[in-house]
Formats: sequence, C-alpha cells, structure tokens
Amino acid sequence: MILASITDLIQLLLNLLSTAIQPPIHLNTKSSPPFFATCQRLNRSTKFKLSILTGYGIFLILNGFWQVKKSSDVTVLASTLLRQVGSHNHEPKPIACDVKKVMTKIRQAASSSSIAPAQLIANEIRQMPAASQGHMPLAHNIKRGIRKVRGVTTGSLIVPSKREDIKLPDSFKITSNNENFLAFDSGSHADRIMIFSTARNLEFLSQCNVWLIDGTFKSSPVLFDQLFILHGMGKESTFPLIYCLTPNRTSGTYIRLLSEIKKLQPNLDPTTILGDYEKASIRAMEDIFPQAEKNGCFFHYSQCIFRNIQKHPDIHNLYSNDSNFSLMMKHLRSLAFVPPDDVVMSFDLLMEDEFFTTNEIMLAEFINYFERTWIGQWNRGRNVWLEPIFSIKLWNCFHAVLQGLPKTTNACEGFHHGFATLLAGTEATPGNKYKLLALKLQETVEKYGLDDFSHMEYLRKIAYCL
Repeated sequence: MILASITDLIQLLLNLLSTAIQPPIHLNTKSSPPFFATCQRLNRSTKFKLSILTGYGIFLILNGFWQVKKSSDVTVLASTLLRQVGSHNHEPKPIACDVKKVMTKIRQAASSSSIAPAQLIANEIRQMPAASQGHMPLAHNIKRGIRKVRGVTTGSLIVPSKREDIKLPDSFKITSNNENFLAFDSGSHADRIMIFSTARNLEFLSQCNVWLIDGTFKSSPVLFDQLFILHGMGKESTFPLIYCLTPNRTSGTYIRLLSEIKKLQPNLDPTTILGDYEKASIRAMEDIFPQAEKNGCFFHYSQCIFRNIQKHPDIHNLYSNDSNFSLMMKHLRSLAFVPPDDVVMSFDLLMEDEFFTTNEIMLAEFINYFERTWIGQWNRGRNVWLEPIFSIKLWNCFHAVLQGLPKTTNACEGFHHGFATLLAGTEATPGNKYKLLALKLQETVEKYGLDDFSHMEYLRKIAYCL
C-alpha cells in the first residue's frame, strides 16, 4: 500500500508539471500543523529539482522546471504518505535535549505566570546541568519568545494610529484576581485619559495622608505623553496605587485627571503631596486638593541647581574638581533645611561670606538665577519684592525632616526594583551610607536655633550631608 501511494503521488506530480495550476500538496508528517507545499513553475533552464523537505526528513526529488515553496494558502489537498521517518542512526545530543526541555519549561511558565522575564529565565537555567547552560539561546532572544507567548495568552493589543481608536481587550481591564483595573476611560477622543486602579487601591489611598506623584515618559505607551503614577505612603513604605495615561502635561489635563480620581474615591483627603516642580501639576493639585500642603522633591531641586551650574563652564569645572569649591556651592542647597521664615536671612548671610564675595563676578549670573528661581529679589526701581518662580515653602524640607516625611520622590523611581535580601553589615555600602547621612541630617536639623553653632556653621554641617 505504501508503494502504491507513492506511485500515485508521483503520477500526480508528473501531471502537474505539464500544467500551469499550482495546487498545494499535503505531506502527512505527524507534524502539527501539517506541512504544506505549493508547486510553482520556474523560468526554463537546465535541470531543476522539485524538492519537498520537512524537519522530519520526508522528501521527494524529480527533474523538471518546478520549485516547491511553503504555502499557508491551502485550497486543495493531496493527502498522501510519502515516507515516514524510521529509526535514527545519529549519535545522541543530551545538551540539545536539555536546552529544548528548559525552553519548553520557560514557555509554559511564561503563559501561566507574570514573573519578570529575567527572573523566569534565571529560575529555569539554574536547574540545568552546568555543561548545558552555555548552549542556551541569547537572553534577549528568550525574552522576545516570552513576550510572544504572553501576547498570545493574554491577547495582543493592536496599536492603532490614534488614541481615540484604542480598544482594550478584556484581559487588560482586570487584574489576575479578577478585580476591575480600568477605573476610568474618558472615551474615544483626542484628549483621551485612562486611569487604572482597583477598589482596594483607592480605599487604601483614602487612608494615606502623604502622597507622592511621579510621571514617567520613556516607559509611556505609544500615543500617550506620559504614565502618571500616584503613590500612597503607608507606615514605612510607599505604594503605587493609581496609574494614569495622559495625552499631554497641561494644567487642564491634570485638573481633569485629578477630578476623575476624586470622583472614583470621594474620601480622598491628603495632608501632604510631594512631587516635582512642574507648574501645571502644582496648579492642578492646588485647585483640586487646596487643603493639602504641596512639597517639591529635594532631589529635583538639587538637579535643577546642578543643571544651571553646568551652563557655566568655569563654575562647573571648579565644582567638579575642587572639593572646597563644591562644598561652598552646596551651602545654597543647604538652605532647603533652614526654617522657611529664615531662608532669606540665611541667604543674605551666605552672600556676605568671603567665598561668595571673592567669586562674585564669576558667580553673578548663577546667583541671579538662584535668587530669581528660589529666593526672590528686590526690584530696586519699583522698590517691591518679586516672588520667586517656586515659593520657598514648596522646596523647603525643614518641617518634612522633623516630621519624618520623605524629602524626595526617589522611592517612586525605584519602587519596582527591590532587593530580595537586606545587607546586614555596617560597611559604607551606598544604601547604608545614605541612611547614615540621613540620620546625621536629621540630628543637625533638630539642633537648629540652639546656641551650639552659627547660621554659617549650620549650613556647612548640612552641606557635608548632601
């Protein structure tokens, strides 16, 4: 029967050689899905071979002017068994088997869990024999395969060309616990806003007196300007509770966003909101949560100052290479830890110090920026005080330190990157170093106003901690 089947198929192929039709051929190879091939005529030449070849070693070769190509567009099937693979005589490859087994486990784990790809790969490779580990595919190729598997499992989201055309699959609207996750969608229009949270997250946020807000842009999905995340501070940690996709960063968009969040949980009543120095978000927070105290992030405050230092090559060079020069410049950042009502007085005393008078010409433009942005200036012509761009209360950290509140939004930046274990030693690792400096900073702030040291000595002690 097998020989008869092969003869029949050969006759079929010979008949096809004299026609212009291109019906596909079905090779029964045990594969799933089965292998399909389509005969296509080639330009006349000397001998061509008609070859049908699969990974299972099934093949047929004839002379002629045709070529077989793989095709998924199947309309007619010639279901005939050509040849089944029998026993193999090649030597075993245990390493290749180990790799295939681990790759299968990785694909299975990817479809049934949400573990980070890097962790998933590490978990499986750790169990492999050492001799086989070096034969695994490159990590980025495995990760691509994991994303592909998860796309099939959860339902791939087709990204349209406009925000208003986005249609989320149901799997994107609920959590793994079957809780509703898409809390708000403003609808199909260009200024679309989407808010993701759960009822439990919103309830937890209503119990948080301190909020931290942070916007990320590099990780923002296509078609949206930013991913805006609202964190709530618990007893010892901060938790990301609301994720928002916004089309832009205007005051109007932030007001719409915060208004909808307040509708979702009317009991929201923060006492302190810590964020960056984006004017639009600050105005929106003041409009929707007027009772809350708005604080700026000390890290962003320091970053703004350093960026301006970089604009002046002479200052930047000395700041980078002269430790004494750098320490004196840090006295300006130290003003954030002086009581708000004493900041202007402390700044004036600082400007009278020998360092600033000696370098007055070189520092003139930078000091003008610092006054205009953070301190305020006298308009001598009109004899009026000009308020700074950012109020002193916004960037001042004195009361935050005394109350044990966060001074920066750095917890937001690194929230998703935790360590499995804590360092137990007292060596000056980065983590322990910053903890010690924070304690020293708090001890110094608590001594402000005592007779132990002058204003300049206080600023210097703070500068040593920065």
